[in-house]
Amino acid sequence: TPQHPADIDQVHLQLGSGTPLPYADAKALYPKLVFIDCDHIALYLGHAIAAIHFQRCTINTLTAPGLRGDLSFDHCRFQPDIRHVPDRLYTLPPGARFSNCTLHAPVINGNTDPESINRLGFIEINGAVAHNHVNTLLDNATLAHLKNKGTVLTPAFIAKLKSHSDLEISG
Repeated sequence: TPQHPADIDQVHLQLGSGTPLPYADAKALYPKLVFIDCDHIALYLGHAIAAIHFQRCTINTLTAPGLRGDLSFDHCRFQPDIRHVPDRLYTLPPGARFSNCTLHAPVINGNTDPESINRLGFIEINGAVAHNHVNTLLDNATLAHLKNKGTVLTPAFIAKLKSHSDLEISG
């Protein structure tokens, strides 16, 4: 279990670093990676250049500051499981695409914490939705927590989860 999302000692794959480097040649090779049916993936992609596609995966941690390339998720589950809760659980570049994904309540130090759902870094309940989404869902634990708190999801927020583009102004 990573200490925090950018814990590079606990990732399955690290591309890049915390420092942006110039790309030597416009015709140079860059990785195109596809992850299929992988559970609890932990990745660090700091300032890397890559095209990465996830299909039917569970994303534990993904920190991709300054990623240049393509990042897409198809039928994936976002379910962070970390020891300490930061302000932001995922750091994704502009243009990330979500199709038929489910957002789960974070597990913090072994305990499910639906209250931390807004810390995913790309949604705020009844507020902003970042990146491109088609049919994004919230997990049952989060929905039950919101219902118990008396929070009703607004039609505008639900519409953003159903279909949202980076081209739209989100708020």
